Amino acid sequence: MTNMENKEIKQKKKKKKKLKNAVYNVLLVVLLCICAFSGYQIIKIYVDNANAKKVQTETSLRVIPETSSAPEVQTQYETMFNETLAQNDDFIGWLVFDSGLLNVTVVQGETNDSYLRRNFYKQYDVNGTVFQDAQQDLNGTNITIYGHYIYSDASLMFSPLEQLKNQANYEANKTFHLYLENEVRDYTVCAVADYDTRTQNVHYEYGNFDDASWNGFYDLIANRSLYGTGVSVTAADHFVTLQTCERTDSNRRTLVIGVETGRRSISEDAPVAVG
Repeated sequence: MTNMENKEIKQKKKKKKKLKNAVYNVLLVVLLCICAFSGYQIIKIYVDNANAKKVQTETSLRVIPETSSAPEVQTQYETMFNETLAQNDDFIGWLVFDSGLLNVTVVQGETNDSYLRRNFYKQYDVNGTVFQDAQQDLNGTNITIYGHYIYSDASLMFSPLEQLKNQANYEANKTFHLYLENEVRDYTVCAVADYDTRTQNVHYEYGNFDDASWNGFYDLIANRSLYGTGVSVTAADHFVTLQTCERTDSNRRTLVIGVETGRRSISEDAPVAVG
C-alpha cells in the first residue's frame, strides 16, 4: 500500500470521526433541549396547580350557617357572600359536600367556554373554575355544573368526584349542598354514572325536561349508574348534575347526580318553597 493510499484512508477515518462527533453533539443538544422542556413543563404544572389550589382555598366557604343559629354566624355568611360576589359578579354560590370532598365556588359565565381556562379572579388558568351551564338558571329542574378533572392533582376542581365511582365511598360522601345568596339547597347523590359523548344521547344538560329528555335522564339514573344508591326519584324532583372528565378516556365523562331533598333560608333554619 502506497503512502498516498494510507493518507486517503486516514483522511476518510478522520472524516467519519468528525461526522460521528457532530451527530453525537446534535443528539446531545436535542436531549438537553428535551430535558429542559420537560423540566419546564413539570415546573409549570406544579406552579399552575399551586396557584389553582391557592385560589380554590381562599375562595372556599368558611362560614357554614347551619352550624349555629347565632345571628352573628348568619351575618358572617352574608358578609362573605357579598365580599365574594364583589370579587366576581359571575359568582352564584358554593358547592359543598358534608364530608369535605368538595368545597368550591360556582360561577356562571356568558358561555360555557368563559371559565374553561380562567380562575375565579378571571385570570388565565389551565385548571379553570367550577361553573354552571350558561343556558340554565337556578329555577330550573336540573342544574348542570362542570369542573375539570386535574390529572396531576386529585384534590383540585372536580377531581375528587372520582372517589364516588367506588361504591365503598358512597355512604360517606352522599350529601352535598348549594349555598346561594339567600338559601341553602340540600342534595343526596342518587346516581354516579359514566357517560360516553360518542354514543349516548342522555339530556343531562337540560335545565328543564320534556318527556323525551326526562326519560333519558331517568334511564341514566335508574339503569346506567355504576351501582345502586337506593335513592328513588320522580319527574317532580329537582336535580344537580355534576360533570367532570374521565382519567382514562377523553371521550367519557363522570356524572354525579344529586336529587334535591330540601331548601332552607340562610337567615333562619326554616324550609323554603321549591320554585
